Amino acid sequence: MLDTALQKLRQFFVNNKDLLQYQAMENVLLTGAIPPETEVPREPTINYSRLENEHKAFHRQHHFKTTEEAAAILLDSNLRDIYVETVKFLDVLVCVAVSSAEAERCFSKLRRVKSWLRSTMTEKRLSDLLICHVHQELLDRVEIAKVVKAFVTDDHRRRVFGDV
Repeated sequence: MLDTALQKLRQFFVNNKDLLQYQAMENVLLTGAIPPETEVPREPTINYSRLENEHKAFHRQHHFKTTEEAAAILLDSNLRDIYVETVKFLDVLVCVAVSSAEAERCFSKLRRVKSWLRSTMTEKRLSDLLICHVHQELLDRVEIAKVVKAFVTDDHRRRVFGDV
């Protein structure tokens, strides 16, 4: 049984095409060397010649060993305006899904929220409910009494609905 588990793990990490592409993209960020288009998928919104020039300057001025360190340097300082293409590339890198687990969880939540009883709800309401469902831990921290008080004291609501 343990052998089977190890074999499956090796299969996932060695032969996973998405993971290999992610590693290649991460290597671009960490080394500054942009390989040919056949090795790393190209994002159409990124100007790769400008990205290469930015990488050279970024690597000369800043030292980092991980993607997290590079992101911290770019986001903690005011370098977003200077290294525009690098920030775009980093955005793409952190948004790449190595697995589909997160997407599957979201669709599972969608099935729970949009049951046959709620099949006539609008897309806006469905979207709002899904956001609440996906970010349940944040919603649990909201103090309902404060929300109710804000709703009751809102002047616009009073003009529309009248005093309660």
